[in-house]
Amino acid sequence: MKKFWFGVIFVAVFVYMGMTSHNTVNKDDFKGKWPFSVEEVILSCYMQDDVKLPIVTIKGDRYGLTAYANNLHGSFDDINAINKFWIDDIKNKGLKVSLGDITNAALKLCD
Repeated sequence: MKKFWFGVIFVAVFVYMGMTSHNTVNKDDFKGKWPFSVEEVILSCYMQDDVKLPIVTIKGDRYGLTAYANNLHGSFDDINAINKFWIDDIKNKGLKVSLGDITNAALKLCD
């Protein structure tokens, strides 16, 4: 009986935290600004109630593309952990390439 309830709870939590979709994206095929030093990433989108949580997976580690997404699904507590893959914007000294295009691509996976 304990195994049954464990299974029910596990499925309920999985559905509640449900990943709606994921997509492997590479630099050459991506439509928009590529913000990473790696050639390929996996984009995912989770739903938490009515909130979309965009995630990027790089080399097996998950990084939230928003602070809330990182809190719930990121591999690291530090929102700045993604900085080791996030490239500088050569046109704007001191800034990084915008994550806007990659975040929007991940958010579309929740639709």
